[in-house]
Amino acid sequence: MDSVDPIVIQGERVRLIPPPDVGFAHLTGAWVNDPLTRHLIGGPAYQLSLASREDFVRDRLKPSFDGLYLMIEAIDTPAPVVIGAIELRKVSPEHRSGEVGILVGERAYWGRGYGTDAMRALCRFAFEEMDLHRIHLGVLEFNTRAIRAYE
Repeated sequence: MDSVDPIVIQGERVRLIPPPDVGFAHLTGAWVNDPLTRHLIGGPAYQLSLASREDFVRDRLKPSFDGLYLMIEAIDTPAPVVIGAIELRKVSPEHRSGEVGILVGERAYWGRGYGTDAMRALCRFAFEEMDLHRIHLGVLEFNTRAIRAYE
């Protein structure tokens, strides 16, 4: 059986890498259960259980997932640090389009350009390597840091 090399996308300050397994859901708990983070991404008003976070990650690790789900790793630090996740989902080769979602979960890395670098790296990969022509996303109007990263 041939193995496929995992997709690794290099940015200037980040590296986008696949999660090793559903264990990544343990790390996301502090992020998605932070009330401010949930507010900024339009998440539910309640905390997400480990089981629901594992299901979310598991679905994205299946071969049938229609996109890429990657961890955001800061690489301009003394040692690489996983600070969030980014995904390119709903990829349509027919329409050459997809949708992006991102979460920089580690607050110490907010507002420092890591999300912008992750977006640029993922979009560059999508346009140049996947030959997509259109990527869209949704953002809440009060999430000004996200809007800056998307501009």
